[in-house]
Amino acid sequence: MNKMDALFKYIFKIGDVVQVRAVVTFENKYDYSGDIYRTPIVYREMVRKEFKNYFLAQIVGAKHKMVGQILDHNSEDGAYFQVESSIFVWEVKRGLLNKVEYALPEDIWFALTNTSWKVPIVVQNRYSWNDKDRAELRDQMKNVKRDKKGRWI
Repeated sequence: MNKMDALFKYIFKIGDVVQVRAVVTFENKYDYSGDIYRTPIVYREMVRKEFKNYFLAQIVGAKHKMVGQILDHNSEDGAYFQVESSIFVWEVKRGLLNKVEYALPEDIWFALTNTSWKVPIVVQNRYSWNDKDRAELRDQMKNVKRDKKGRWI
C-alpha cells in the first residue's frame, strides 16, 4: 500500500455528502485475436467516466473491486478469475432510490453544504425539451382520442 492509498482510504464516513467528479465501472473486454477456435480472452477492466461538472452524492459504502483476467472459460472444470490488482472505490448515491455508483478516492471530496441539505429521493437527468417543443406536444395531445375516464385510446 502506497502513501496515497493510506491517505485516501478511510477519510469519509457513511452518510457524508461529497462532490464527485468522475465515476468508474468495471466491464468485461473480449479479445478474439489469439485463438484459432475463436475463444475470446476475457479481461475485467476499469472504465472511468469524467464529468464536466461535479455532482453531489452521499457515501453509502466502500469496496475493493478486482481487475484481472477470466481464464479457461470453456474447460470442463469451469472458468476462474485471475486477479491482477485490487482497486479501492467508494460507493456513492445521487439519490436514495438511485443505484450505487463507484468513485475513486481521488475523484471525490467533501461538499461544503449546510446541515439542512438532504439527499433527494430520485435524481433524474434533465430533459432537453425547450418551451416551444413542449407547447407543440401539448397541442398534439389535445387531439388524441380519449375514453370516458380521460385515458388515451
